[in-house]
Amino acid sequence: MLDAQTTVEIRPEELKDKVRDMLWRKLRLSHITCTKTEGFEITYCFDNGDYSLTKLRLNISDDTQIESVTDLYAYAFVYENEMKDLFGVKINNIALDFNGNFYKMAVKTPYNPQKWEPAPEIDPRAEEIAASVKTVEGSLK
Repeated sequence: MLDAQTTVEIRPEELKDKVRDMLWRKLRLSHITCTKTEGFEITYCFDNGDYSLTKLRLNISDDTQIESVTDLYAYAFVYENEMKDLFGVKINNIALDFNGNFYKMAVKTPYNPQKWEPAPEIDPRAEEIAASVKTVEGSLK
């Protein structure tokens, strides 16, 4: 038997309010998916705590910009950076934005072949930033 799933179609301008509602209801953001269509189909999936999901789905054009939800669910930075790197989704105000360098790839936006171009150069400060993260992690032990 499949667990219950509810999908709600939303507009980009509704995203933050709808996600905020999920947070107020104490639902866990379990994952965000992106599929290349004529534009993008982006689905934010929330665990209701009873083995059921509530999904918020956006269908947007390639040029539509959406707001990050990292101010509500900080760990969404992983999903949002993946969508930027792999598909070229335009996401504003990601709390921890890797600016196209979340993954080291030979081709920028490999899951959106219309926009293929060489991947951006890695920030020369990347090793310094990684070392500082290791230092912070080490001090937490």
